[in-house]
Amino acid sequence: MYSPTGDSLAVREDSNLVSHSPYTDGFDDGYDYDAKPIGDYNRYLKLVATKSLSSIVEGLSAIGRPVTCLIYTCFSTWVTDVAVDHGITSVPFWVQPAISFAAYWHFFHGFEDLIVAKSGDRYSPVEFPRMPPLQIRELPTLLTITSPEDPIAPFLAAIREMCAIMDASKNKPKLLVNSWREMEVDAIASIAGVVDVYDIGPMKTEGRASIFSPDTKDYMRWLDDQDDASVVYISFGSYSLFSKEQVEEIQKALEVSGKPFLWVLRRDNMLRLPEIDVSSAGNGMVVEWCEQARVLEHRAVGCFVTHCGWNSTSESLARGVGMVAMPQSLDQGGNAWLVEKVWEVGVRAEVGEGGMVMAEELGRCLREVMESKEVRKKVEWWKERVSGVMENGGFLDSRLQEFVEDVDS
Repeated sequence: MYSPTGDSLAVREDSNLVSHSPYTDGFDDGYDYDAKPIGDYNRYLKLVATKSLSSIVEGLSAIGRPVTCLIYTCFSTWVTDVAVDHGITSVPFWVQPAISFAAYWHFFHGFEDLIVAKSGDRYSPVEFPRMPPLQIRELPTLLTITSPEDPIAPFLAAIREMCAIMDASKNKPKLLVNSWREMEVDAIASIAGVVDVYDIGPMKTEGRASIFSPDTKDYMRWLDDQDDASVVYISFGSYSLFSKEQVEEIQKALEVSGKPFLWVLRRDNMLRLPEIDVSSAGNGMVVEWCEQARVLEHRAVGCFVTHCGWNSTSESLARGVGMVAMPQSLDQGGNAWLVEKVWEVGVRAEVGEGGMVMAEELGRCLREVMESKEVRKKVEWWKERVSGVMENGGFLDSRLQEFVEDVDS
């Protein structure tokens, strides 16, 4: 590891092309976000990590491997200061879909007052340039923050800063996006006039680390025993927490459907709901975590009930599984819009009183996704298209190579 002053260089080469060089954020023992303001962390991070990364750049140059470009996300805009100090290029990488970036970009370029004024009506329409109308509920939830004291307000500020840095670019700014132009024709067209978009996604997610340990239950063997396209797979990602009432509604929907199911119910959800026996919902299996890519590839899985995080959404699209969308926050409403309105590979479950999806509504969605011939036809079409561009040496590789050549020039 690096010392807090960033005065050492340690580059580990895993191949002729890729090396790993860690840097410190100044909190190698962790940071207590519950007890300390996130703003304090961000300020100290910028001071320490800037020096640490600068040391890496200098060290690589000293051994004959000069850095020509630094790629950063919206939460590491301090990287651009290092790039300026060393006279090298920096380019942001948007890890979410293009639709969410387009929404943020237009929000900061003329639409802020309109969106804030409409934020109280989740069905109110907003029309961005060269895009179909979107409802407030389909925009990133960060855009509806009205108080700077909101705990997640710093995240919106970080994205605002990234867009301001792009605005200050002498030339047309470049942007790497974790999406593919044919998946998001309108969103990319909406920003293409002001930003050079390099669509290098959806990126493969096999083998990525998880903050949870895989469940020891043999869910893959259980899937082997199920009929083709018969299983409902339910997972809401790494951060979603549901109320007892919402879990009960999901349970009721599964009981009525009679479908076999694989339900990922994280330990923190289980501990909050000890009196609920979700395994009583019928022919199913409940696990704490699983290897999602393997599950979605399995022939038995016929529907994915998902929060519509971008990785989950693109994984399902690439593997040919129809979706029931239950978006919770951030970019997920826009992803649900893509699922239902653009790709037509699933439906969005409508919320009732208290913001819950009721059992009857979820049951309707399950039937529509698993029984509709039109949904199945669209699912198969998109599977062939998306899995094809993700192949090694395919379109996405060529787009990344094009980006490298443009930076070098």
